[in-house]
Amino acid sequence: MDKKQARKLGLSRRKQLSESERSVCDERIFQKLCILLSTVNTVGVYVSYGSEADTTRIIEWCLDHHKTAAVPKVLNHTLEFHHLAALDRLKPGMKGILEPTDEAIIPLSEIDVMLVPLSAFDSFGNRTGYGLGYYDSVLNMTKRKIGIGYQVQQVDHIECDPWDVRLDEIISD
Repeated sequence: MDKKQARKLGLSRRKQLSESERSVCDERIFQKLCILLSTVNTVGVYVSYGSEADTTRIIEWCLDHHKTAAVPKVLNHTLEFHHLAALDRLKPGMKGILEPTDEAIIPLSEIDVMLVPLSAFDSFGNRTGYGLGYYDSVLNMTKRKIGIGYQVQQVDHIECDPWDVRLDEIISD
């Protein structure tokens, strides 16, 4: 399936989940991530937006467990990751997505695990986002790349371009 079709299908399926279904799925994802993240120090984590798999509890868990939460900020056509000390330090950025304000920049090489949002994914580690390439611009510089999404977003196969970066793992409900 081409990326545009996969993106459209994954986003449609994700939006069809009810709030209660999403809540149950988010809890399952959170439980899996707590185990995985217990062994790392610095976590690159997106701030969830709209119907994306929720990362609020993941960020709070990182802060409570003395992990460095590195959250993205759009800078030109790429992402820059900043240390986040508290959720109330975020403000609306591009498209209203919450971003860090003036927190310290975390080099990509220091991020142990990068948690990546998905619009669709397949069992081969291929993913689509929103088609702007922000994550693809940084993923090759990170140690471990993990997509987070709902099982309903999975498709059989996504036809990728040479610049698309494959994920190491996908955590879903």
